[in-house]
Amino acid sequence: MRTRRASEVARAVSGHHIGPDRLVHGVVIDSRDAREGSLFFALPGERTDGHRFVADALHRGAAGCVVSRDFSPVPGSIVVGSPGKALIELARSERRAVSWQVIGITGSVGKTTTKDFATAVLRSAFRLAASPRSFNNEIGVPLTILGAAEDTEVLVAEIGAGAIGEIAMLCGVARPGVGVVTAVGPAHLETFGSLQGVARAKAELVEALPPGGVAILNVDDRVVASFAARTDAQVLRFGRHPDANVRAHDLRTDASGHARFTLVYENESVDVRLGVIGEHMVTSALGAVTCGIALGLPLGACAAGLEAARPSPGRMQELTTPTGTLIIHDAYNANPMSMLAAFRALAGVRNRTRAIAVLGPMAQLGASSRAEHEQIGRAAAELGLHGLIAVGEEARPITDGALAAGMARQCIRWCLDQDEALDVVLNSAGANDVVLFKASRIAHLEVMVEELLRPPR
Repeated sequence: MRTRRASEVARAVSGHHIGPDRLVHGVVIDSRDAREGSLFFALPGERTDGHRFVADALHRGAAGCVVSRDFSPVPGSIVVGSPGKALIELARSERRAVSWQVIGITGSVGKTTTKDFATAVLRSAFRLAASPRSFNNEIGVPLTILGAAEDTEVLVAEIGAGAIGEIAMLCGVARPGVGVVTAVGPAHLETFGSLQGVARAKAELVEALPPGGVAILNVDDRVVASFAARTDAQVLRFGRHPDANVRAHDLRTDASGHARFTLVYENESVDVRLGVIGEHMVTSALGAVTCGIALGLPLGACAAGLEAARPSPGRMQELTTPTGTLIIHDAYNANPMSMLAAFRALAGVRNRTRAIAVLGPMAQLGASSRAEHEQIGRAAAELGLHGLIAVGEEARPITDGALAAGMARQCIRWCLDQDEALDVVLNSAGANDVVLFKASRIAHLEVMVEELLRPPR
């Protein structure tokens, strides 16, 4: 974020500034992150209200606090109608003042991994900023913009959708010149109602691109491929299909489950081995390389960055316990598409004795929730997984599906909570086994992973 006076910030967000006109050079939404020169936005939350922490932010050195008109202001306040809307407006103002190339990434699965891979591909050639973690909503996208350094050349931003129109709104703030769509699938059906609703939301990214922009589309997904007709931007396609501009040939996985393939663009090709487990990671890799091609990088440089890429924590992250068990930590989030992809990756690890899945519930599936969970259990059985542990009441239908598909009863466990499931894993997973942890964020399976990684006392 460019350094500004608090009074200038107030004008940008249509607010009223009270107190000393200090310099502001960063934005925080957690008072514990406040430092000298920070601007604290007092946002309302599910558990608490940011206005309770205004004094703490100022005590830690914040140059000012953006607060609601309903709050009794103190010196250093910028008073607005809605701090959340003010955050968006400040990001809009910041974006208007800079000449970055912005890459927006959306899709039902693979947004964060594509962002991670694109960052690795582009880092050697550009001064880069990217969404931290999974900052892809009406708070995360503005924070990504405001968190970028003044000398940024390329910003890579995840753009998600909580409702129809949200991606369009966020594109109006971020103004991407390049837009990547990874996939359309049954995620957030509780919100969108149908796959058609999901597709409508995701298409807003390519519809927002300028005529001189580039739409990067996964041609292996028929719905995403059809988005080419919904944009005036140049279209670059990626995937395994022969029509893809950037494509993977001779795709296979090695014994450790890592994908190997020949990366092809026009008349050039180069062999690649990904540093992350799972054949499904190739889709994100191809999308990332296409970002590099769109920004003028040679294929060899894209491939070199790709091989060095690693995913964010909680996304197909490889970890080893003190006893030698390999953990695939993919519990940051889950939907039916990502569950099935993770299962296939787990089954593809051939240098381990047994493949075991520890699964929590998938959130926001609406009326189809039970059926989708049962289908996940059936998939686990059909792929020949050696063990299945479901955690929590909402995950119980997974075990029903696995039983119905023929998985042996002794290979299936349903556990009421994490403590019970942790005991099962500790008593069943051996040094040569691989254990996948996968669930939506609400399950907090990362707590189990952290316990398994602790050194023995």
